[in-house]
Amino acid sequence: MTLLHFLPFAALFAASLLAILGFATRYYLPILLVAYGAAAQLGLITAWAVLPMALLVLAGWGMCAQRRSVRLLAHLGFVGTALALMLHRFAGFNNPMVFAPQALSADALPFALYLNLDKPLIGFSLLLIFPLLAQRMSIQKTLGAAMVPLIAAMAVMVPLAISWHVVAWQPKWPEMTALWLLNNFLLVCMAEEVFFRAYIQGHLSRWLAHWPYGAAIAVCLAALLFGLAHMAGGWLWVVLATIAGVAYGVAYRYGGLLAAMLAHFGLNALHFTLLTYPMLRN
Repeated sequence: MTLLHFLPFAALFAASLLAILGFATRYYLPILLVAYGAAAQLGLITAWAVLPMALLVLAGWGMCAQRRSVRLLAHLGFVGTALALMLHRFAGFNNPMVFAPQALSADALPFALYLNLDKPLIGFSLLLIFPLLAQRMSIQKTLGAAMVPLIAAMAVMVPLAISWHVVAWQPKWPEMTALWLLNNFLLVCMAEEVFFRAYIQGHLSRWLAHWPYGAAIAVCLAALLFGLAHMAGGWLWVVLATIAGVAYGVAYRYGGLLAAMLAHFGLNALHFTLLTYPMLRN
């Protein structure tokens, strides 16, 4: 991957940072358009990528419609499109592989680092449709809401994952670490937390507002969906991801999107640098 091919992702990183910090659309939308325009010029996306983009625009229009039936269909269409983007099912995206598959530590499954252009569309589209999803809170509130569930998740998940032989204690700092951290926070965590917490958990919280423990149920349901999204890693991975999802949901409940992203990123960074990544071969 050449420096020229990295430029669209540098623009995506900048747009993501402005979006999650709550800046107005007019500040980051032009950067986002430049990023995807440059990606098209470099052949990283083709004409087929217009299809999911058009579906997201159509869903965004429908979700803001007056008629309830139209909004429902739009939400269903958005979820279907988002899941397909998350699983890289749409043609038209030539996501570059930055580092070829390699074992980052002893007994680890090979890992390859890709920079994705399809998955970030989920988060960006939701933030464009519902700008208040990235509503800013005080630094103290954000950090407090992120750190408490993060520490609790670490205390529960690390011993479980090691005892289940999913990972082992294997500290490392491979060559790709800096880029992995940047990409993981600004694109991966952004897309997943905007979708699973700000969108799914947020809607569930509103729908269940009059139920006893409605907010807690919303956190758990969104966490379960997040866990099931990790089915490719097996059932133990689903359980661990669900526990992590509860922590991220609590962070979002009390600190908003940025708190959820920080909790998510903190656990991912610990996993990448101190434990087997992505998991043990067995």
